[in-house]
Parts: sequence; structure tokens; C-alpha cells
Amino acid sequence: MTGVLGLIIALCLLTLSVTVFLVVARGFARLWLDYQIKRAFLEQAACNPSLVQSTEEIPEYLGQLSADTKRNPQHFGLTGALLVLIGAAAMATGYGLYAGQLAVGLYFGGAGCIIVGAVTALFSMLLRYLRGAQPVARSK
Repeated sequence: MTGVLGLIIALCLLTLSVTVFLVVARGFARLWLDYQIKRAFLEQAACNPSLVQSTEEIPEYLGQLSADTKRNPQHFGLTGALLVLIGAAAMATGYGLYAGQLAVGLYFGGAGCIIVGAVTALFSMLLRYLRGAQPVARSK
């Protein structure tokens, strides 16, 4: 019975890990594609200025190009920070249990979660810096 339960838990964790990886990869791919489209548009506009009637229209065109990517906003910095907190809680629980397979699994799973969360948060900050995004104003 323990082997079957362990296999089910392993499959669930594997599915969860793959899903999180794919969601993060999709988000980064969208950001990269949006950047490449804008860069290509600006290069074409620089090579052939007659494509754009005036310089005031350029931000309007760029806004239209990235309008579709704003459908499903996800804040990867917050996701990374939450993963770090979940990992820290799992590590603390594993350390508190002190012995056994569950303690070891929680401890090393928490360490892995901290690493993935930190990398996700750092990539999010890097991408926000590269995009030149302003901090989001909070409504009161």
C-alpha cells in the first residue's frame, strides 16, 4: 500500500512541477515575443520612416501590438516570493520533525521550492527592468 501511495504522491508532485514550469515558461516566452515584436517594429520604422505618419503614432502602434498579451496578467515576482515562503515553511516543518522520510522529503522539497521561487522572482525583476516597467501604483 505504501508503494502505491508514494507513486500517487510522486505523480501529483511531478504534474504540479511540470505545470508550474510550463506556466512560468509561457509567461517568459510571451514577454520575450512581445519585446521582439516591438523591437522589429521600431527597426522597420527606423529604416523606413514613411511607414509611420508621425512620431506620436508610434506609442499607439506599440500599444496595439501588445494588447493581446495583457489578457492574463501574472505577477511572477509575487509567485516567486510565495514559493519561497512555502519552501521556508516546508523546510521548517521538515527540520522540526527531525527524522523520518516525511521530514527529509519536506526539508529537501522546501529547499527546492526556495530555489525555484528565488529564480522565478529574480527573473521577474530582471524582465521588469529590461521592459522598463514602472512600479504598479496601488489604489487606495
